[in-house]
Amino acid sequence: MKAREYRAGSLFALGKRKRAPLTHCLEGDTLRAISDYLEAWRIPYLRINPVRVVTGPQGSPVIVRPRPSQVGAPDLVVFLRDETLLVEVKSTTGRLRPEQLAWLDRMIATLLCGTLCRTVLTIWSLR
Repeated sequence: MKAREYRAGSLFALGKRKRAPLTHCLEGDTLRAISDYLEAWRIPYLRINPVRVVTGPQGSPVIVRPRPSQVGAPDLVVFLRDETLLVEVKSTTGRLRPEQLAWLDRMIATLLCGTLCRTVLTIWSLR
């Protein structure tokens, strides 16, 4: 098992109420652990990924940038019993970009619930 997989597994184990060490994880590891947790508890969610990779003219991969209105969009839309939660996932040392802060302001203005998640515990505490 790779170290990154172990760390994501440790975070997922916290959602199952097992004792596991919190270590520094990459944002992708945390996102996978949160997605695994949501699937294990059968909580419906959508993964938002505005960046696309397409095949270019010579057959090489080309990254297509998101539309301006999608820059800074949250990573997940989680459908809880009584509310819809927009989730921005960051590593333990990650910071919100200005575009992400603007999205958060729009969420608050429209009365949507948004949160910043650094571990599965954040989602677990909302259940």
